[in-house]
Amino acid sequence: MTTRTAMDASSDTHIRILFEMTGEMLCVATMDGEVLLLNPAWERIVGYTPAEIMSRPFSASLHADDVEPFRMAFRGLRAGLPLRGHIARFEHRDGSSRWLHWEAMPHSGLVYALARDVTDEIESSERVGRLQIALRRNAATLGGTLSHAEAMLRDLRTLHGSIIASLQTPTLKAPEATANEVAA
Repeated sequence: MTTRTAMDASSDTHIRILFEMTGEMLCVATMDGEVLLLNPAWERIVGYTPAEIMSRPFSASLHADDVEPFRMAFRGLRAGLPLRGHIARFEHRDGSSRWLHWEAMPHSGLVYALARDVTDEIESSERVGRLQIALRRNAATLGGTLSHAEAMLRDLRTLHGSIIASLQTPTLKAPEATANEVAA
């Protein structure tokens, strides 16, 4: 047996080992959407075994808002177009959702797909967005408070100036009454 023949014979084994050990979720499906093969990463990421996922329609595990966009993306695969960067939520066994970033390629009547869990990145981005909104809101409130404080300071300065001016203005003395004016 030549080295090339040995490599060809063991290529299925090599592919199977890579398929089993990768941390990314791998999937092979028919053009009709029937899932034929899933790797073990699925169970680690979504909590369902590959057998459980394959026992029901794939769309049943998608978030309701993502079912139609996912179907549209799959139509593109049927038309021979690769799928790049499609994001859809997949139900986890615990009831939460996992955001999955999909890449897929049609080949010889099958769809070969890779899904990566991007839940942490999306949730972090959402948190940053909420913090930015709160920061803008606080800045607006602070700006309003600062404007009010500046107006009060101007009023105090004006009042202070008036008080100082009145203290510096000589007061007029009443003329002293004469003896005749006092007697009258």
